[in-house]
Amino acid sequence: MYNFTKKMLATIFLLLAISSLFAQIAETQKELTVAISANNLNLNPHTSSYSIEAQLLTALYEGLFTYNPISLKPEKGLVSSYKISRDKKTWTFTMRDDIYFSDGTPITAQTIKESWLSLLSLGADAPYASLLDCIKGAADYRKGLGTADGVKISVNENKLTVRLTTPMTYLDRLLCHHAFSAVSENENVYSGAYVLDSVTETEIHMTKNTLFYGADHVYIPSIKVLISDGPKENTYLFNTGDVNWIADDFNGEGIYNQESIYDSVLFGTQYLFFSLHGGPLENPLVRNALLSAVPWDDIRTIFNIPADTLVFPITDYPSIPGIGDTDLELSKELLEEAGYPDGGFSVSFQITQSDLLDFLANELKKAWEPLNVQLNIQKVDSFSYYNMDYSESDIFLYSWIGDFSDPITFLELFKSDSNLNVSNWKNDNFDKLIEEANTFTDSVKRYEKLAEAEQLLLDDGILLPLCHLITQNCIDLTEIGGWFPNALDMHPFKYMYFREQVPTLSNWDL
Repeated sequence: MYNFTKKMLATIFLLLAISSLFAQIAETQKELTVAISANNLNLNPHTSSYSIEAQLLTALYEGLFTYNPISLKPEKGLVSSYKISRDKKTWTFTMRDDIYFSDGTPITAQTIKESWLSLLSLGADAPYASLLDCIKGAADYRKGLGTADGVKISVNENKLTVRLTTPMTYLDRLLCHHAFSAVSENENVYSGAYVLDSVTETEIHMTKNTLFYGADHVYIPSIKVLISDGPKENTYLFNTGDVNWIADDFNGEGIYNQESIYDSVLFGTQYLFFSLHGGPLENPLVRNALLSAVPWDDIRTIFNIPADTLVFPITDYPSIPGIGDTDLELSKELLEEAGYPDGGFSVSFQITQSDLLDFLANELKKAWEPLNVQLNIQKVDSFSYYNMDYSESDIFLYSWIGDFSDPITFLELFKSDSNLNVSNWKNDNFDKLIEEANTFTDSVKRYEKLAEAEQLLLDDGILLPLCHLITQNCIDLTEIGGWFPNALDMHPFKYMYFREQVPTLSNWDL
């Protein structure tokens, strides 16, 4: 009895200490100012696709799961618990009690169902909608071939049940993405830790959502996002103390406090790809002929982490032969076999003002001249470049950061019916390999099958891998807590707080 009472008292004192700490943290908080260089931001979670938009959306929307800021493992968001059937094809989610949108409307299991159906109803306008094709009936509804009633999402009081076409061992990781958040039918209503106050060409302002289920542990009262003119201005604003975090470009050498710069290797890959819309590039022999002529060793020397494959290496994922051999004679043989022995065609490459794009365009131009293949380089302004239709050019540069730690987040980009497939490349065998992979619940076997799919993709010559990505952030972590470097460069705002005059407990920082 004595030991039990002693332990209980110790627990009570610990809880009181933590409660006191939380109170002191709340008293010392102020507005967080973030600098970005992006423009034309899309803050609709259903149609947004850029990484900087995803960062901002972590403040405004919440789904069933959310990213752990360190490990990126899924943590429970709007769910209190969930169950998975033995065959991994039925998931049942139990919602938290008493959760609300920022206007006071309850968030229920029906809310999630309606949010997902709304996403699917957008069809090709919603980049991530096809990731819900794992739900029975979802693909047909997304493509206009079925009805909402045919999508196997059911609601029973506070429980949401989804029935899948194949086992999905990674569904909880997938559902961390902002596209699958609780979204209100009404404008300017939010499910996340913050609400949007105003948006101008130069500034976005958000304030704490007092109705958020975790509001007691969200400490920063407001967030100001400055949309700057670029690296030079971002650097100046940080050095003068007007910005707490640069989440975009800056001049690293110009930062006074070099310890505030954090480099992270991203779960991502940068690559060039061919956009297929008729002509010689439709032939894989032509594409491989062009790839074989590229001086890969010379090009990749400029990158910190050169890559010859698409999928970022992860544990248990097989290593496969990548694209890296330069063989001009093979290129000529492939062109002859394809019916273009003398070349005689052109390839277009639209670029914006960028040293990297200039370098790549010039290297490709030189590489293909001996094949009598002309590269037409067309420079456009930044707005036109980032809003370009993918049928307007033959080659594009892409930087892709995975949305969750699984190879499928890369391979989804090339599935025939994926909304993320901007190359217009379609291959039935590739699709079947991915379908087969998803029948395995054993991750090693599943990865082996996905690696087969990636090998087919590389062998068909649709993409030119360049490097794996590194990102830089500038933030003073002696001033701000709850922010951690990670492989997705994703930093949910709800965890952040100012350390100013705050006592610490050894287990406070996540």
